[in-house]
Order: sequence, then structure tokens, then C-alpha cells
Amino acid sequence: MIEIANRIEVALISPQAFGVTLMLFVALVARANRPFLRDVISDTDRSWRALARAAATCMGASLVWVGMMDNWFQLLLEPYRLSRRWESQRVVFDPVASEVRTVSLVVLALVLLTGAALFARHIGGYLLQGALLIVGIAMWGPLFILQQRADVMVIDGVSTSEHWGAYAGVAAFWLLRTVLCIAFVSWSVLIGLMLVAPMVTLLLDLMRWRYPRTTHEADPFFSRVQSHARDHEDVPLRDRWRPIRQPS
Repeated sequence: MIEIANRIEVALISPQAFGVTLMLFVALVARANRPFLRDVISDTDRSWRALARAAATCMGASLVWVGMMDNWFQLLLEPYRLSRRWESQRVVFDPVASEVRTVSLVVLALVLLTGAALFARHIGGYLLQGALLIVGIAMWGPLFILQQRADVMVIDGVSTSEHWGAYAGVAAFWLLRTVLCIAFVSWSVLIGLMLVAPMVTLLLDLMRWRYPRTTHEADPFFSRVQSHARDHEDVPLRDRWRPIRQPS
């Protein structure tokens, strides 16, 4: 039984297990924000509706592909790894195939581009993007350190557990590690999104695509209302006044 429990815990700390957990988390967040997502999908502009559906497709594809075929932590820590000074610090344990990583980068880039456009359209512009970028960078370091410490504790606990009491402690640390991993991935994607968003927002502003287009479907109605209001303005108030009479 101890060996079976050990195998289960080893499976739970695998990249695929975290990928499934991240999918469930995103599904719960999307369910909780159904009114907002419904407004995004049902945009008044046909091209923006198509872009929203494309963004949802890219998001789903990235969750499935990176979660099942790649490794979220290796992918998001790639810039940090390549920035290290020494060659030994850039070594990757259990790397994925280069073809898989290329597909992951392409899908993630599509998620950032489409997400940045929708953010500029439906949430906020340069000021909010800058504020979120600052907060994201400030939170990334502590989350990275905590996630790495929790990861080491869980892996060491799984490798040295020999009785059921130790497995209970490892399970608690695994839950903490999962929460920190989700927070780390979320903030990393947020930072990437806020780095891309100002450029996408500027392009949308230059092309005048960011705000909804002004339509003239209701112009005849408002013209008629304005005409009636102008006619009533020419009639003196005394002519429209009627005395209040007591009932007989």
C-alpha cells in the first residue's frame, strides 16, 4: 500500500497532473465570470466577436497542449533560464522536444496577442496595463521563490515517505504547492500580457479599431423626437396649462 501511495504522489507532481489542475482552475474562473465573457463573445462588431472566439480557441489549445505535451514551468521560466550567466545554470532537467516547445511558443504568442487586444477593448488602456505590469513584476519574485521551495519540499517528501503519517503531510504541502504554481503561472502570463498589451493598444488606437463603431440606425428616431421637442418649445407654458377643477 505504501508503494501504491508513493506512485500516486509521484503522478500528482508530474507536469501533466498540474496541466489538468490548471484546466480545471481556468474552467472554474470562466464559469464564475460568465456574464463578462458573454458580453465579450457577443460584441456588437462582427470582427471582434470572431477575435473573441479565436482567443478562446487559442486559450483552450494552449492549456491542452502545454499541459499534456510540454511543461508550464520550463516554458515560462525559459527567459529566466537563458538570462543566467553560467552554462551550468542553464541546464534543463528532463527537457521537452524542440518541436513541442516551438508549438507551445506559437500558441502562447497567439494567446498573448488576442488576449491583449480583448483587454484593450473590454477592460482598460495604458494606465491600467502599466499598473498591472508593475504589480505583476513585484509579485513574480516572491511567488517564484515560494513555488520553488514548495516544489523541493514536496519532491523530498515523496521520495522519503515511508509511513501514512508522512503522506498526510506531503498531501498538505502538495495542495500548497498547487496553489502557488497556479498563482505563479497566472502572474507570469499576466506579465507577458501586459508587456504586449500597450503595443497592441497603440496599434488599435492608430487604426481606430479599439472602440465600438458609431452606427446611425437610430438617427431617424432621435430626429423625430428632437423635432417634436422643438415644436413644444414654441408653445407658451400658459397655453398648455389647464386649471385643476374639483369634481362636481
